[in-house]
Amino acid sequence: MHGIKPAVASWAARFRAPLIVALTAFIVSYVDPLGVEEATGDRAAGTVMRLSSTLWSGSGQVTVVLIDQAYLESQPNPGWPLSYGEQGMLLRQIANESPAAVFVDLLYKNPHRNAPAVLTAARADAADRHDAPADLLEPIRSKDVPFYFAALPKYGGVKGQAEEFDVASFSPGLDEQGKLDASLEKRLALVSWSGYGDYYPLRLGRAGAVRTPAYALYQDRCIAHRLPCASESRQFEKPMRVRWGAFVPQKIAGHIDAGVCQYTDFAGSVNYPDLWLRMRALAWQFMLALADRANEASDVNSRLPCMSFAVLPASFLSDASGARNEALIKESLQGKFVFVGADIPGIPDRTASPVHGQVPGVMLHAMAMENLLTGEGRYLRATPEWFSILFKLAILCAVAVFAASRPLKQGGFVSAAFVVIGVCAWLGCAAFSFMHDNTARGMLFLIGGALVTWFAAAETGKVIFLFVLISALALGMIELGWEPTNWIVLAVAASFVQQISRHLRANS
Repeated sequence: MHGIKPAVASWAARFRAPLIVALTAFIVSYVDPLGVEEATGDRAAGTVMRLSSTLWSGSGQVTVVLIDQAYLESQPNPGWPLSYGEQGMLLRQIANESPAAVFVDLLYKNPHRNAPAVLTAARADAADRHDAPADLLEPIRSKDVPFYFAALPKYGGVKGQAEEFDVASFSPGLDEQGKLDASLEKRLALVSWSGYGDYYPLRLGRAGAVRTPAYALYQDRCIAHRLPCASESRQFEKPMRVRWGAFVPQKIAGHIDAGVCQYTDFAGSVNYPDLWLRMRALAWQFMLALADRANEASDVNSRLPCMSFAVLPASFLSDASGARNEALIKESLQGKFVFVGADIPGIPDRTASPVHGQVPGVMLHAMAMENLLTGEGRYLRATPEWFSILFKLAILCAVAVFAASRPLKQGGFVSAAFVVIGVCAWLGCAAFSFMHDNTARGMLFLIGGALVTWFAAAETGKVIFLFVLISALALGMIELGWEPTNWIVLAVAASFVQQISRHLRANS
Protein backbone atom coordinates (compact mmCIF):
# COMPACT_ATOMS: atom_id res chain seq x y z
CA MET A 1 0.00 0.00 0.00
CA HIS A 2 2.82 2.39 0.87
CA GLY A 3 4.34 1.80 -2.57
CA ILE A 4 1.09 2.26 -4.47
CA LYS A 5 0.24 5.75 -3.24
CA PRO A 6 3.53 7.35 -4.34
CA ALA A 7 3.18 5.66 -7.74
CA VAL A 8 -0.36 7.01 -8.15
CA ALA A 9 0.76 10.45 -7.00
CA SER A 10 3.66 10.38 -9.46
CA TRP A 11 1.35 9.30 -12.31
CA ALA A 12 -1.16 12.03 -11.44
CA ALA A 13 1.53 14.69 -11.30
CA ARG A 14 2.90 13.63 -14.67
CA PHE A 15 -0.35 13.30 -16.62
CA ARG A 16 -2.72 15.70 -14.84
CA ALA A 17 -1.82 18.74 -16.92
CA PRO A 18 -1.81 16.94 -20.33
CA LEU A 19 -5.19 15.36 -19.58
CA ILE A 20 -6.60 18.76 -18.60
CA VAL A 21 -5.33 20.11 -21.94
CA ALA A 22 -7.00 17.20 -23.75
CA LEU A 23 -10.28 17.79 -21.90
CA THR A 24 -10.12 21.53 -22.68
CA ALA A 25 -9.47 20.85 -26.37
CA PHE A 26 -12.42 18.45 -26.44
CA ILE A 27 -14.79 20.93 -24.77
CA VAL A 28 -13.75 23.74 -27.14
CA SER A 29 -14.22 21.51 -30.21
CA TYR A 30 -17.57 20.24 -28.93
CA VAL A 31 -18.99 23.66 -27.98
CA ASP A 32 -17.48 25.09 -31.19
CA PRO A 33 -17.75 28.79 -30.23
CA LEU A 34 -16.20 30.00 -33.52
CA GLY A 35 -18.15 27.64 -35.76
CA VAL A 36 -15.04 25.81 -36.95
CA GLU A 37 -16.62 22.38 -36.59
CA GLU A 38 -19.64 23.44 -38.63
CA ALA A 39 -17.56 25.29 -41.23
CA THR A 40 -15.26 22.33 -41.87
CA GLY A 41 -17.90 19.61 -41.53
CA ASP A 42 -18.81 19.37 -45.22
CA ARG A 43 -15.17 19.52 -46.29
CA ALA A 44 -14.18 16.78 -43.84
CA ALA A 45 -17.08 14.54 -44.87
CA GLY A 46 -16.47 15.14 -48.58
CA THR A 47 -12.76 14.41 -48.28
CA VAL A 48 -13.14 11.17 -46.37
CA MET A 49 -15.92 10.02 -48.73
CA ARG A 50 -13.64 10.74 -51.69
CA LEU A 51 -10.85 8.74 -50.07
CA SER A 52 -13.17 5.84 -49.24
CA SER A 53 -14.38 5.75 -52.85
CA THR A 54 -11.07 4.10 -53.79
CA LEU A 55 -11.88 1.24 -51.38
CA TRP A 56 -15.42 0.71 -52.65
CA SER A 57 -16.27 -2.47 -54.57
CA GLY A 58 -19.62 -2.27 -56.35
CA SER A 59 -22.20 -5.02 -56.70
CA GLY A 60 -22.18 -5.03 -60.50
CA GLN A 61 -25.98 -5.25 -60.42
CA VAL A 62 -26.93 -1.62 -61.11
CA THR A 63 -27.14 0.25 -64.41
CA VAL A 64 -28.23 3.78 -65.26
CA VAL A 65 -29.77 4.51 -68.66
CA LEU A 66 -29.44 8.22 -69.44
CA ILE A 67 -31.67 10.01 -71.90
CA ASP A 68 -29.13 12.37 -73.40
CA GLN A 69 -29.04 14.98 -76.13
CA ALA A 70 -27.89 12.42 -78.69
CA TYR A 71 -30.96 10.28 -77.98
CA LEU A 72 -33.30 13.26 -78.35
CA GLU A 73 -31.76 14.13 -81.70
CA SER A 74 -32.17 10.54 -82.91
CA GLN A 75 -35.97 10.74 -82.54
CA PRO A 76 -38.28 11.60 -85.48
CA ASN A 77 -39.46 14.71 -83.62
CA PRO A 78 -36.52 15.87 -81.48
CA GLY A 79 -37.51 17.76 -78.36
CA TRP A 80 -38.18 17.57 -74.66
CA PRO A 81 -40.11 16.09 -73.02
CA LEU A 82 -40.28 12.91 -75.04
CA SER A 83 -43.76 11.88 -76.07
CA TYR A 84 -45.42 9.03 -74.19
CA GLY A 85 -44.93 6.86 -77.28
CA GLU A 86 -41.19 7.59 -77.41
CA GLN A 87 -40.80 6.89 -73.70
CA GLY A 88 -42.84 3.69 -74.05
CA MET A 89 -40.56 2.54 -76.87
CA LEU A 90 -37.48 3.12 -74.73
CA LEU A 91 -39.02 1.18 -71.83
CA ARG A 92 -39.91 -1.69 -74.19
CA GLN A 93 -36.30 -1.81 -75.42
CA ILE A 94 -35.09 -2.03 -71.83
CA ALA A 95 -37.71 -4.62 -70.84
CA ASN A 96 -36.75 -6.81 -73.81
CA GLU A 97 -33.33 -7.33 -72.18
CA SER A 98 -34.97 -8.87 -69.05
CA PRO A 99 -33.73 -6.56 -66.28
CA ALA A 100 -34.48 -7.38 -62.65
CA ALA A 101 -36.43 -4.12 -62.18
CA VAL A 102 -36.65 -0.64 -63.72
CA PHE A 103 -37.06 2.72 -62.01
CA VAL A 104 -38.04 5.67 -64.22
CA ASP A 105 -36.84 8.94 -62.74
CA LEU A 106 -39.11 11.15 -64.85
CA LEU A 107 -41.98 13.13 -63.35
CA TYR A 108 -45.42 13.28 -64.98
CA LYS A 109 -46.98 16.04 -62.89
CA ASN A 110 -48.72 17.60 -65.89
CA PRO A 111 -50.24 15.76 -68.89
CA HIS A 112 -48.63 16.31 -72.25
CA ARG A 113 -50.31 19.04 -74.27
CA ASN A 114 -51.60 16.73 -77.01
CA ALA A 115 -52.60 13.94 -74.63
CA PRO A 116 -56.06 13.43 -73.03
CA ALA A 117 -56.17 14.58 -69.41
CA VAL A 118 -57.55 11.36 -67.89
CA LEU A 119 -57.30 7.63 -68.50
CA THR A 120 -60.42 6.84 -70.55
CA ALA A 121 -61.24 4.98 -73.74
CA ALA A 122 -61.00 8.33 -75.52
CA ARG A 123 -57.26 8.18 -75.15
CA ALA A 124 -57.13 5.77 -78.05
CA ASP A 125 -58.50 8.58 -80.22
CA ALA A 126 -55.93 11.13 -79.10
CA ALA A 127 -55.01 13.77 -81.66
CA ASP A 128 -51.45 12.60 -81.43
CA ARG A 129 -51.67 8.82 -81.11
CA HIS A 130 -48.00 8.63 -80.12
CA ASP A 131 -48.57 10.95 -77.16
CA ALA A 132 -51.34 8.94 -75.53
CA PRO A 133 -50.63 7.78 -71.95
CA ALA A 134 -51.55 4.24 -72.98
CA ASP A 135 -48.34 4.14 -74.98
CA LEU A 136 -46.38 4.66 -71.76
CA LEU A 137 -48.45 2.23 -69.69
CA GLU A 138 -48.57 -0.59 -72.24
CA PRO A 139 -44.99 -1.85 -71.81
CA ILE A 140 -45.39 -1.62 -68.04
CA ARG A 141 -48.41 -3.92 -67.96
CA SER A 142 -47.48 -6.35 -70.71
CA LYS A 143 -43.93 -7.22 -69.64
CA ASP A 144 -42.87 -9.46 -66.78
CA VAL A 145 -40.57 -6.73 -65.46
CA PRO A 146 -41.45 -4.60 -62.41
CA PHE A 147 -41.45 -0.89 -63.28
CA TYR A 148 -41.32 1.92 -60.72
CA PHE A 149 -42.00 5.62 -61.28
CA ALA A 150 -40.97 8.82 -59.57
CA ALA A 151 -43.58 10.60 -57.45
CA LEU A 152 -43.76 13.76 -55.36
CA PRO A 153 -44.84 13.93 -51.71
CA LYS A 154 -48.31 15.19 -50.88
CA TYR A 155 -47.18 17.01 -47.72
CA GLY A 156 -43.66 18.07 -48.66
CA GLY A 157 -41.73 14.97 -47.54
CA VAL A 158 -40.82 16.59 -44.20
CA LYS A 159 -38.83 14.41 -41.82
CA GLY A 160 -40.89 12.89 -39.01
CA GLN A 161 -44.30 13.89 -40.38
CA ALA A 162 -47.12 11.90 -41.94
CA GLU A 163 -46.67 11.46 -45.67
CA GLU A 164 -48.27 9.88 -48.71
CA PHE A 165 -47.79 10.02 -52.45
CA ASP A 166 -49.19 12.84 -54.52
CA VAL A 167 -50.75 10.50 -57.09
CA ALA A 168 -51.33 13.45 -59.40
CA SER A 169 -47.56 13.49 -59.99
CA PHE A 170 -48.09 10.37 -62.12
CA SER A 171 -50.75 11.85 -64.36
CA PRO A 172 -50.64 9.13 -67.09
CA GLY A 173 -52.18 6.62 -64.69
CA LEU A 174 -55.12 8.73 -63.44
CA ASP A 175 -58.68 7.70 -64.24
CA GLU A 176 -61.70 9.97 -64.78
CA GLN A 177 -62.01 10.58 -61.03
CA GLY A 178 -58.34 11.54 -60.77
CA LYS A 179 -57.51 8.32 -58.93
CA LEU A 180 -54.61 5.97 -59.48
CA ASP A 181 -54.95 2.22 -59.82
CA ALA A 182 -53.70 0.44 -56.69
CA SER A 183 -51.30 -1.72 -58.70
CA LEU A 184 -49.67 1.43 -60.09
CA GLU A 185 -49.58 3.22 -56.74
CA LYS A 186 -47.50 0.36 -55.33
CA ARG A 187 -44.91 1.16 -57.98
CA LEU A 188 -44.44 4.80 -57.04
CA ALA A 189 -41.28 5.94 -55.25
CA LEU A 190 -40.67 9.29 -53.58
CA VAL A 191 -37.95 11.46 -55.12
CA SER A 192 -38.35 14.65 -53.07
CA TRP A 193 -37.99 15.21 -49.33
CA SER A 194 -36.77 17.78 -46.80
CA GLY A 195 -35.09 17.80 -43.39
CA TYR A 196 -32.54 15.09 -44.14
CA GLY A 197 -29.58 17.23 -45.18
CA ASP A 198 -27.05 15.17 -47.13
CA TYR A 199 -28.65 11.89 -46.12
CA TYR A 200 -30.80 9.64 -48.31
CA PRO A 201 -33.99 8.50 -46.52
CA LEU A 202 -35.25 5.02 -47.31
CA ARG A 203 -38.70 5.23 -45.72
CA LEU A 204 -40.78 8.31 -45.00
CA GLY A 205 -43.93 8.97 -43.05
CA ARG A 206 -44.67 8.04 -39.48
CA ALA A 207 -45.25 4.40 -40.38
CA GLY A 208 -42.51 4.34 -43.01
CA ALA A 209 -45.01 3.31 -45.67
CA VAL A 210 -43.72 5.74 -48.30
CA ARG A 211 -40.61 4.36 -49.95
CA THR A 212 -37.83 6.04 -51.88
CA PRO A 213 -36.55 4.46 -55.13
CA ALA A 214 -33.56 2.50 -53.81
CA TYR A 215 -35.49 0.99 -50.92
CA ALA A 216 -38.56 0.22 -53.06
CA LEU A 217 -36.51 -1.87 -55.48
CA TYR A 218 -34.45 -3.45 -52.71
CA GLN A 219 -37.41 -4.41 -50.51
CA ASP A 220 -39.36 -5.92 -53.41
CA ARG A 221 -36.24 -7.88 -54.38
CA CYS A 222 -36.10 -9.25 -50.84
CA ILE A 223 -39.78 -10.19 -50.97
CA ALA A 224 -39.51 -11.81 -54.41
CA HIS A 225 -36.54 -13.96 -53.37
CA ARG A 226 -37.85 -14.56 -49.82
CA LEU A 227 -34.76 -13.08 -48.24
CA PRO A 228 -34.58 -12.18 -44.52
CA CYS A 229 -34.51 -8.47 -45.39
CA ALA A 230 -38.14 -8.77 -46.55
CA SER A 231 -39.36 -8.68 -42.94
CA GLU A 232 -36.67 -6.45 -41.42
CA SER A 233 -38.11 -3.06 -42.31
CA ARG A 234 -37.18 -1.43 -38.99
CA GLN A 235 -33.47 -1.61 -39.75
CA PHE A 236 -34.06 0.78 -42.66
CA GLU A 237 -35.63 3.56 -40.61
CA LYS A 238 -32.41 5.58 -40.36
CA PRO A 239 -31.39 7.54 -43.44
CA MET A 240 -28.33 6.56 -45.44
CA ARG A 241 -25.11 8.47 -46.02
CA VAL A 242 -24.50 7.35 -49.60
CA ARG A 243 -21.02 6.04 -50.37
CA TRP A 244 -19.80 6.69 -53.90
CA GLY A 245 -17.38 4.41 -55.72
CA ALA A 246 -14.48 5.40 -57.96
CA PHE A 247 -13.74 2.21 -59.91
CA VAL A 248 -15.59 1.67 -63.18
CA PRO A 249 -16.92 -1.93 -63.46
CA GLN A 250 -14.33 -4.09 -65.18
CA LYS A 251 -16.76 -5.63 -67.68
CA ILE A 252 -17.98 -2.18 -68.71
CA ALA A 253 -14.54 -0.55 -68.79
CA GLY A 254 -13.63 -2.60 -71.87
CA HIS A 255 -16.30 -0.75 -73.84
CA ILE A 256 -15.14 2.74 -72.79
CA ASP A 257 -12.65 4.71 -74.82
CA ALA A 258 -9.31 5.34 -73.13
CA GLY A 259 -9.08 8.66 -71.31
CA VAL A 260 -12.84 8.97 -70.73
CA CYS A 261 -13.19 7.24 -67.36
CA GLN A 262 -10.82 6.64 -64.49
CA TYR A 263 -8.74 3.46 -64.26
CA THR A 264 -10.00 1.98 -67.55
CA ASP A 265 -6.36 1.38 -68.52
CA PHE A 266 -6.19 -1.22 -65.75
CA ALA A 267 -9.41 -3.02 -66.68
CA GLY A 268 -7.54 -5.90 -68.32
CA SER A 269 -5.95 -6.90 -65.04
CA VAL A 270 -7.12 -10.22 -63.66
CA ASN A 271 -7.23 -8.76 -60.14
CA TYR A 272 -8.70 -5.39 -61.17
CA PRO A 273 -8.84 -3.33 -59.08
CA ASP A 274 -5.95 -4.81 -57.12
CA LEU A 275 -4.75 -3.62 -53.72
CA TRP A 276 -1.78 -1.71 -55.14
CA LEU A 277 -4.01 0.29 -57.49
CA ARG A 278 -6.42 1.08 -54.65
CA MET A 279 -3.65 2.22 -52.29
CA ARG A 280 -2.04 4.35 -55.00
CA ALA A 281 -5.39 5.95 -55.80
CA LEU A 282 -6.04 6.51 -52.09
CA ALA A 283 -2.68 8.25 -51.56
CA TRP A 284 -3.10 10.44 -54.64
CA GLN A 285 -6.63 11.46 -53.67
CA PHE A 286 -5.33 12.38 -50.20
CA MET A 287 -2.81 14.77 -51.81
CA LEU A 288 -5.47 16.23 -54.10
CA ALA A 289 -7.81 16.72 -51.15
CA LEU A 290 -5.15 18.67 -49.26
CA ALA A 291 -4.66 20.94 -52.26
CA ASP A 292 -8.41 21.20 -52.98
CA ARG A 293 -7.72 20.63 -56.68
CA ALA A 294 -9.39 17.23 -57.22
CA ASN A 295 -12.08 18.34 -59.67
CA GLU A 296 -9.64 20.56 -61.58
CA ALA A 297 -7.12 17.81 -62.32
CA SER A 298 -6.49 17.14 -65.99
CA ASP A 299 -5.96 13.39 -65.52
CA VAL A 300 -9.20 11.39 -65.35
CA ASN A 301 -7.64 9.07 -62.76
CA SER A 302 -7.38 12.11 -60.50
CA ARG A 303 -10.64 13.82 -61.40
CA LEU A 304 -12.79 10.64 -61.15
CA PRO A 305 -15.57 11.63 -63.59
CA CYS A 306 -17.28 8.22 -63.96
CA MET A 307 -19.45 6.10 -61.68
CA SER A 308 -18.77 2.70 -60.15
CA PHE A 309 -21.80 1.24 -61.93
CA ALA A 310 -22.63 0.94 -65.61
CA VAL A 311 -23.93 4.11 -67.28
CA LEU A 312 -25.57 3.45 -70.63
CA PRO A 313 -26.60 6.39 -72.85
CA ALA A 314 -30.12 5.81 -74.17
CA SER A 315 -28.76 6.53 -77.65
CA PHE A 316 -26.98 3.15 -77.45
CA LEU A 317 -30.41 1.49 -77.42
CA SER A 318 -31.64 3.31 -80.50
CA ASP A 319 -31.32 1.43 -83.79
CA ALA A 320 -31.55 4.73 -85.63
CA SER A 321 -28.44 6.11 -83.90
CA GLY A 322 -26.17 3.43 -85.35
CA ALA A 323 -24.52 3.07 -81.95
CA ARG A 324 -26.23 -0.12 -80.77
CA ASN A 325 -23.77 -2.49 -79.12
CA GLU A 326 -25.51 -5.77 -78.39
CA ALA A 327 -22.80 -7.14 -76.10
CA LEU A 328 -22.68 -3.97 -74.01
CA ILE A 329 -26.47 -3.73 -73.82
CA LYS A 330 -26.86 -7.34 -72.70
CA GLU A 331 -24.05 -7.00 -70.15
CA SER A 332 -25.54 -3.76 -68.78
CA LEU A 333 -29.24 -4.65 -68.64
CA GLN A 334 -29.85 -8.37 -68.31
CA GLY A 335 -30.72 -9.21 -64.71
CA LYS A 336 -29.72 -5.70 -63.56
CA PHE A 337 -31.55 -3.04 -61.57
CA VAL A 338 -31.98 -0.30 -64.14
CA PHE A 339 -32.49 3.39 -63.31
CA VAL A 340 -33.71 5.56 -66.18
CA GLY A 341 -33.05 9.30 -65.96
CA ALA A 342 -32.24 12.34 -68.06
CA ASP A 343 -29.10 14.35 -68.65
CA ILE A 344 -30.39 17.17 -70.85
CA PRO A 345 -28.72 20.59 -71.01
CA GLY A 346 -30.90 23.16 -69.28
CA ILE A 347 -32.93 20.61 -67.30
CA PRO A 348 -32.24 21.26 -63.57
CA ASP A 349 -32.08 17.68 -62.33
CA ARG A 350 -28.62 17.50 -60.76
CA THR A 351 -27.22 16.33 -57.45
CA ALA A 352 -23.83 16.75 -55.79
CA SER A 353 -21.47 13.81 -55.39
CA PRO A 354 -18.45 14.31 -53.09
CA VAL A 355 -16.46 12.19 -55.55
CA HIS A 356 -17.71 13.18 -59.01
CA GLY A 357 -19.05 16.70 -58.52
CA GLN A 358 -22.42 17.57 -60.12
CA VAL A 359 -24.14 14.51 -61.62
CA PRO A 360 -27.65 13.71 -62.96
CA GLY A 361 -30.12 13.23 -60.11
CA VAL A 362 -30.86 9.62 -61.02
CA MET A 363 -27.29 8.73 -60.04
CA LEU A 364 -28.10 9.30 -56.36
CA HIS A 365 -30.88 6.68 -56.40
CA ALA A 366 -28.70 4.23 -58.30
CA MET A 367 -25.78 4.68 -55.88
CA ALA A 368 -28.10 4.25 -52.89
CA MET A 369 -29.25 0.95 -54.44
CA GLU A 370 -25.59 -0.03 -54.87
CA ASN A 371 -25.05 0.62 -51.16
CA LEU A 372 -27.96 -1.62 -50.18
CA LEU A 373 -26.97 -4.45 -52.52
CA THR A 374 -23.28 -4.39 -51.64
CA GLY A 375 -23.93 -4.32 -47.89
CA GLU A 376 -26.94 -6.66 -48.06
CA GLY A 377 -28.99 -4.15 -46.12
CA ARG A 378 -26.09 -2.68 -44.12
CA TYR A 379 -25.31 0.91 -45.02
CA LEU A 380 -23.53 3.98 -43.72
CA ARG A 381 -25.49 5.66 -40.93
CA ALA A 382 -24.94 8.73 -38.80
CA THR A 383 -22.72 7.98 -35.82
CA PRO A 384 -24.57 8.13 -32.47
CA GLU A 385 -23.63 11.31 -30.63
CA TRP A 386 -22.56 9.42 -27.51
CA PHE A 387 -20.08 7.37 -29.52
CA SER A 388 -18.71 10.46 -31.27
CA ILE A 389 -18.14 12.13 -27.88
CA LEU A 390 -16.37 9.12 -26.39
CA PHE A 391 -14.31 8.59 -29.55
CA LYS A 392 -13.02 12.19 -29.63
CA LEU A 393 -12.30 12.21 -25.91
CA ALA A 394 -10.45 8.88 -26.07
CA ILE A 395 -8.29 9.99 -29.01
CA LEU A 396 -7.32 13.29 -27.37
CA CYS A 397 -6.56 11.69 -24.01
CA ALA A 398 -4.51 8.95 -25.68
CA VAL A 399 -2.47 11.56 -27.57
CA ALA A 400 -1.91 13.56 -24.34
CA VAL A 401 -0.75 10.51 -22.36
CA PHE A 402 1.49 9.27 -25.17
CA ALA A 403 3.10 12.70 -25.69
CA ALA A 404 3.70 13.15 -21.96
CA SER A 405 5.19 9.68 -21.53
CA ARG A 406 7.75 9.89 -24.32
CA PRO A 407 11.34 11.00 -23.60
CA LEU A 408 11.93 14.69 -24.25
CA LYS A 409 14.92 13.98 -26.44
CA GLN A 410 14.37 11.15 -28.83
CA GLY A 411 17.18 9.74 -30.87
CA GLY A 412 17.78 6.88 -33.21
CA PHE A 413 15.41 5.50 -35.79
CA VAL A 414 12.11 7.03 -34.52
CA SER A 415 13.41 10.59 -34.48
CA ALA A 416 15.08 10.17 -37.86
CA ALA A 417 11.87 8.71 -39.30
CA PHE A 418 9.82 11.73 -38.18
CA VAL A 419 12.41 14.07 -39.71
CA VAL A 420 12.30 12.21 -43.02
CA ILE A 421 8.48 12.19 -43.02
CA GLY A 422 8.42 15.93 -42.35
CA VAL A 423 10.95 16.82 -45.04
CA CYS A 424 9.23 14.58 -47.59
CA ALA A 425 5.86 16.15 -46.72
CA TRP A 426 7.13 19.70 -47.27
CA LEU A 427 8.89 18.80 -50.51
CA GLY A 428 5.91 16.76 -51.71
CA CYS A 429 3.44 19.60 -51.07
CA ALA A 430 5.77 22.05 -52.83
CA ALA A 431 6.21 19.76 -55.85
CA PHE A 432 2.47 19.10 -55.98
CA SER A 433 1.75 22.85 -55.97
CA PHE A 434 4.27 23.49 -58.75
CA MET A 435 2.73 20.68 -60.81
CA HIS A 436 -0.65 22.41 -60.54
CA ASP A 437 0.71 25.84 -61.54
CA ASN A 438 0.49 27.32 -58.06
CA THR A 439 3.97 28.84 -57.76
CA ALA A 440 3.13 31.04 -54.76
CA ARG A 441 1.91 28.11 -52.70
CA GLY A 442 4.89 26.01 -53.77
CA MET A 443 7.38 28.67 -52.64
CA LEU A 444 5.48 29.02 -49.36
CA PHE A 445 5.84 25.29 -48.72
CA LEU A 446 9.56 25.40 -49.51
CA ILE A 447 10.35 28.42 -47.32
CA GLY A 448 8.00 27.43 -44.49
CA GLY A 449 9.23 23.85 -44.57
CA ALA A 450 12.87 24.96 -44.39
CA LEU A 451 12.18 27.18 -41.37
CA VAL A 452 10.13 24.58 -39.49
CA THR A 453 12.68 21.86 -40.21
CA TRP A 454 15.52 24.09 -39.00
CA PHE A 455 13.91 24.89 -35.65
CA ALA A 456 11.87 21.71 -35.03
CA ALA A 457 12.96 19.02 -37.45
CA ALA A 458 10.69 16.20 -36.25
CA GLU A 459 7.52 18.14 -35.41
CA THR A 460 6.09 18.18 -38.95
CA GLY A 461 6.52 14.42 -39.15
CA LYS A 462 4.60 13.97 -35.90
CA VAL A 463 1.75 16.15 -37.12
CA ILE A 464 1.61 14.30 -40.45
CA PHE A 465 1.60 11.00 -38.58
CA LEU A 466 -1.37 12.14 -36.47
CA PHE A 467 -3.29 13.30 -39.55
CA VAL A 468 -2.68 10.01 -41.36
CA LEU A 469 -3.59 7.98 -38.27
CA ILE A 470 -6.87 9.83 -37.70
CA SER A 471 -7.67 9.66 -41.43
CA ALA A 472 -7.17 5.89 -41.26
CA LEU A 473 -9.49 5.70 -38.25
CA ALA A 474 -12.11 7.69 -40.19
CA LEU A 475 -11.86 5.26 -43.12
CA GLY A 476 -12.13 2.35 -40.69
CA MET A 477 -15.35 3.77 -39.25
CA ILE A 478 -16.80 3.97 -42.75
CA GLU A 479 -15.95 0.34 -43.43
CA LEU A 480 -17.76 -0.55 -40.17
CA GLY A 481 -20.87 1.31 -41.32
CA TRP A 482 -20.59 4.45 -39.18
CA GLU A 483 -20.12 7.90 -40.59
CA PRO A 484 -16.88 9.31 -39.13
CA THR A 485 -16.70 12.39 -36.96
CA ASN A 486 -15.15 15.61 -38.27
CA TRP A 487 -11.64 14.22 -38.64
CA ILE A 488 -10.09 17.55 -39.70
CA VAL A 489 -11.02 19.26 -36.40
CA LEU A 490 -10.05 16.12 -34.47
CA ALA A 491 -6.63 15.96 -36.16
CA VAL A 492 -5.96 19.66 -35.49
CA ALA A 493 -7.05 19.27 -31.86
CA ALA A 494 -4.86 16.17 -31.46
CA SER A 495 -1.85 18.01 -32.87
CA PHE A 496 -2.49 20.89 -30.48
CA VAL A 497 -2.75 18.53 -27.51
CA GLN A 498 0.44 16.75 -28.55
CA GLN A 499 2.46 19.95 -28.80
CA ILE A 500 1.15 21.46 -25.54
CA SER A 501 1.65 18.20 -23.64
CA ARG A 502 5.27 18.05 -24.79
CA HIS A 503 5.78 21.69 -23.82
CA LEU A 504 4.33 21.07 -20.34
CA ARG A 505 6.58 18.04 -19.92
CA ALA A 506 9.65 20.09 -20.87
CA ASN A 507 8.84 22.79 -18.33
CA SER A 508 7.76 20.55 -15.47
